[in-house]
Amino acid sequence: MSNVSVNPVVDNYIHGVMDGSITVCGWTRKAIKRHLNDLKRTDICFDAAAARYVIDFVQTFCIPPNQETPMKLYPAQQVWLAITFGWKRLDGYRRFRRTFWLTSKKSGKSALSAALLLYMLIADGELSARIFCAATTMKQARTVFKEAVAMRNRHPDLKAAIHQSGNEPVLALYTDDLGRLSPMAKSADSEDGAVVSGCVLDEIHRLTNMGLWTVLQKGGRTRKQPLMICISTAGHTAGDTSICWNEFDYGCKILDGFIQDDEVMPWFFTLDPKDDWKDEKNWAKANPAMGYLYELDTIKKEFAEAQGKPSVIGDFKRFCLNMFSSESADPAIDIERWDACCREDISTHPNRKRLRAESIEALKGRTCFAGVDLAPKIDTSALVLVFPPIAKDDKWHVLEYFWCPADNVADRVKRDKAPYDLWSKDGFIELTPGNLTDVRYIADQITEINKLYDLKELAYDESWSSELIRMLGESGFPMQKFVSYPQTSTKMNSPCQELMRKILRQEFTHDGNPVMHWQMANLRWAVQRSTGFIKPSKDRKREKIDGCASLIMALARATDPDNVPKPKKSFFAVTG
Repeated sequence: MSNVSVNPVVDNYIHGVMDGSITVCGWTRKAIKRHLNDLKRTDICFDAAAARYVIDFVQTFCIPPNQETPMKLYPAQQVWLAITFGWKRLDGYRRFRRTFWLTSKKSGKSALSAALLLYMLIADGELSARIFCAATTMKQARTVFKEAVAMRNRHPDLKAAIHQSGNEPVLALYTDDLGRLSPMAKSADSEDGAVVSGCVLDEIHRLTNMGLWTVLQKGGRTRKQPLMICISTAGHTAGDTSICWNEFDYGCKILDGFIQDDEVMPWFFTLDPKDDWKDEKNWAKANPAMGYLYELDTIKKEFAEAQGKPSVIGDFKRFCLNMFSSESADPAIDIERWDACCREDISTHPNRKRLRAESIEALKGRTCFAGVDLAPKIDTSALVLVFPPIAKDDKWHVLEYFWCPADNVADRVKRDKAPYDLWSKDGFIELTPGNLTDVRYIADQITEINKLYDLKELAYDESWSSELIRMLGESGFPMQKFVSYPQTSTKMNSPCQELMRKILRQEFTHDGNPVMHWQMANLRWAVQRSTGFIKPSKDRKREKIDGCASLIMALARATDPDNVPKPKKSFFAVTG
């Protein structure tokens, strides 16, 4: 649309984030940048009037119980609502089907949730709307629901348009066109078949299973523009142990551009990975309500208390700085560091097919070490070759080969949100016959690859690759090249550390293989509590890291003291 200005508050916030005058974290900035980039697209459109409409509704009709006047949304809230409700498909229906607002405690989440429930009930253009206020317990669901009831009762126009069923407790709110707003909890098995046109899922960090999530998400299938609003503070756990973390991680990949999902709008307020959490200059990143609902001094007092009581530092980080508590959930590799090792600058969008072809040709006959990670049934499999430097200024060259069963590619694209089909067309991953891992096919491929290079050793984990090794041996692959390498913390810790060092120092060079790029972004460390040793975590079923595991095993063998060329003694040292 030609006019994308919403109102001065929204416009000024967007400009302030982009010019750096407003302090935000990288995720918030990327969300704004995504919005600005999308304005150039022609397959979707931004409706500034629709954005203003939801903001004006909240600030006109919704009076919180502790106020005498309607809510005044602070800038970050207005921008979030503008983007969530303003973007539309070309058919006129809303673009986003799910949005995740992740921010620190006391940021006005409950009041805003209540207001949005009322908006979706009567002002979203949905006939016979089915709106749910959902939470893990009915007590929590009713807390926000009761705030919506109170807002309805405090404004005469809302009270005239919305009726209530029951009294002390109110069971539901409903409209003349049979629209209905009611609370829902994860224990409500009777709601399995619920039709959902809109919902607010409060504090999703408390969800321990997918039951309630599935009911709400699948319940919108028959509606034209269902909206699932997730609002929460960071949870106790990270990694693959919580729905909240998985949704956060998924949103990060959308904002980073690793995943294309036009129906999800992530909006995160937290600290950046390298921020000093003790530095109050960084606290605004996780506290968009600071200066509007509370002041910096409030957080300072909580920080001082945390300093005096080490046992509550974790709570301060989570509640006040919106930081997930598990350090092991952090990405193992800074993906920008990995990209910086590409032979050509990634930002210039080099032709990666050309880079790969050039490397295969240039590396023929070169000494290398390999690691193989074979999928047990239907997942991707990888062989990664590491070529040690042969001259003083050379780098360690990485060359990857990936395989995947052909018959389940379409399902895998949907499940993993990764373009396996496009990668296979460009030659970055090879599709094998059938719907299961074709070990014979991969063995034949590795036999041919062995003929191209001076492959010294092939490291493998017996847990998954014993059949592959047997077939390679039967096909004439030299048995002395096989090296069993269990993927245990004890064996993997040292090469994992070496991997991080070489990436940090840019001692690697690679061709920007998009499959490896994706897997590097997926990589997380599993930390052994007793020793602190690390190894790749394979708990995240949807996010593959077989290329990373193969690289680490190959690097382990390439840097083994027995395989590192010994410096030749000088003539003077020999003769004395």
